[in-house]
Amino acid sequence: MRAPDHRKSSHLNIAYVGVIIIVITTLFLSGCGGGGKPAPKVTAGYIRVATLKDRYAVDEQITLTETAADSGQAEAYASTEECGFIRLVLVVEVNGPEELCSDVKVELDGDDITSACSPHPLVLRSGYATEIVCRIKAVTHSADSGMGKVYACGAVSNFSYGYAALEERPDYVPGEILIKLKEGTTIEPAASATSGSALSSNSPSLQALLARHEASYVEDVFKADFGATLPPYYLSKGLDHIKLVKIRDADVMRAVAELDAHPNVEYAEPNYIAYLTYQPNDPLYKAGHQWGLRKIQAEPAWGITLGSDKVVIAIIDTGVFYDHPDLMGNMWRNPNEIEANGVDDDGNGYVDDIAGFNFFADNNKPTDKFGHGTHCAGIAAATTNNAEGIAGTCPSCRIMALRVSNDHGDMETNYILEAIYYAIYNKADIISMSFAYYSYPSMLVKEAIDDANADKRVLVAGAGNLDRDTKAYPAGYENVIAVAATNNNDKRWYKPPVGSHYGSWVDLAAPGEDIASTVPYTGVFSDKSGYYLMTGTSMSAPFVSGVAGLLLSKNPGLNTEQVRSLLKKYSDPIRPDHYIGAGRLNAYQALIQKHQSKLVNIGTTTISGLLNIKIQKEQGKGNWQDYITIIDKRETSVEKNSLLGLDGLFDQKNVKISEPGSYRVYAELVDEAGNVITTDHPDPQTPLSASYEFGVIP
Repeated sequence: MRAPDHRKSSHLNIAYVGVIIIVITTLFLSGCGGGGKPAPKVTAGYIRVATLKDRYAVDEQITLTETAADSGQAEAYASTEECGFIRLVLVVEVNGPEELCSDVKVELDGDDITSACSPHPLVLRSGYATEIVCRIKAVTHSADSGMGKVYACGAVSNFSYGYAALEERPDYVPGEILIKLKEGTTIEPAASATSGSALSSNSPSLQALLARHEASYVEDVFKADFGATLPPYYLSKGLDHIKLVKIRDADVMRAVAELDAHPNVEYAEPNYIAYLTYQPNDPLYKAGHQWGLRKIQAEPAWGITLGSDKVVIAIIDTGVFYDHPDLMGNMWRNPNEIEANGVDDDGNGYVDDIAGFNFFADNNKPTDKFGHGTHCAGIAAATTNNAEGIAGTCPSCRIMALRVSNDHGDMETNYILEAIYYAIYNKADIISMSFAYYSYPSMLVKEAIDDANADKRVLVAGAGNLDRDTKAYPAGYENVIAVAATNNNDKRWYKPPVGSHYGSWVDLAAPGEDIASTVPYTGVFSDKSGYYLMTGTSMSAPFVSGVAGLLLSKNPGLNTEQVRSLLKKYSDPIRPDHYIGAGRLNAYQALIQKHQSKLVNIGTTTISGLLNIKIQKEQGKGNWQDYITIIDKRETSVEKNSLLGLDGLFDQKNVKISEPGSYRVYAELVDEAGNVITTDHPDPQTPLSASYEFGVIP
């Protein structure tokens, strides 16, 4: 993290429950490795928000006015948890020469609580912000106020905290309802105030119902930019029938029940809020923190394929800092849009959407002010071999940035719906979702998920972070690959009171604790290095999305169920405390499974002719060049609705390739009329499909 702006006021105006703030203002040290070194100072802190449901978010950075030099005190807040514990969070930024302080001790009201604090061991490092979380019994210490001390390197600093009861974070946006109308039904602003209602409908009973709940505003969830129109695909799905309606705050659930039962309404539901499935960690980054890639055997997998720039992973999140040096080379660029000409060139309803879209702000700049989406994007597809900090799981895949969150990381359903359909329409191969609804499943989101699945998009989501066996959504939907989180010891990630969700509904697990990845240089979760550690199923999901990208690069055409089957079947067996799926993700094992190369005749007649089989090498940008001829002009017939296995026609052990690169088995059949039917460009009337790709490592 970067140090806060010291010009900010110390006044706090916070609208969440269980806010925990510890700001330690001064820590004078004599030096950790001997005398004479300038002392680093702990100067500032950050707001941490945790509700009774253990949802995490982060508000703005703060700096408190420093107290008298002899007291060294600062203000802080604490919260009482459901299970009778108090959680204190110390976020300490140390400025000064490079220095480690490992003899850290925390006291509260005179008691040593160091053993109740994490991480273990407690270490402060100059130049970095370190978060220390202490969980103590409420019967021993007051949740209302307290005094404490932090000891480090022979010096001590005092802090104080006070408790303020604040509102719990809601499950839905107050006063907002999403309605999907049946064909022919309308809701629009009333033409005049004399109608007695702010909204009008061609259904009198629906209009009366809206008036009873004081409906005051309506807008289309899917609305084309000025000068653009919704594409026919959107209209075919009835997306123009989905409305956002504002009503009296207290009536939301009653209004939903009544509207959902109305004969002119297909669905009605609150505008649910999804929350990010992560826990904030230390910005300290080292190359060794990429343990997740080693655990899933990413490096040998890259010997098979580094991925393809034709495979696109949509990151539906807080946006992506697309100017990050580890990401900029892998960002998806809309191939059918002309930049900054003010025209919707590709007819998708969005003007100048070159790099994706910001649905929250309704503009074409899906950049990230929070950091979470950038972190997920880096795990999935950061570039490799570029002398920068990390490698992504699918380092040649492309990242489609779709921002749906506000600046605090909260996501409203109307924006999530837009993002899913944008990803479908713009042909993202994989949709990665590191967020969760913990309350109720959205039927509108389920419908969008089902449409994506029907269009052969692979959908992946984090299982949730509340340490429960109940479903969180979208991971809990049938057509989504649900991913739990593991630690470096192949155990379920679990640090009371939070932990990975578990249960029979989870598909598999992937690394999720202390994962290093990309972040912006400024923002809520940011660091001057551009890298940060985070924890949670938010991190596990993009690992799986990245491996799905490798699979689709090697075997284009796989659907969600086929990808799910490969990932589960060839995962590594582990022994967690609760069931978290078939096993822990293994990229290499999933990729090396033999996907037999076949000629598949899905035409209406038998194809007969001369068969040629070749090994081709990729020359870049999807261009392939003949490398070795395996079979030349062999008479062959492939009956209709049947297949011919190519691998059985030659001994692969006799194929010697020493030059590193990407290769594929390729076949073509010259029929009796002289037509050349290839596995690369099949004839639409008598099509063949085949070939698979592989890699040779140095």
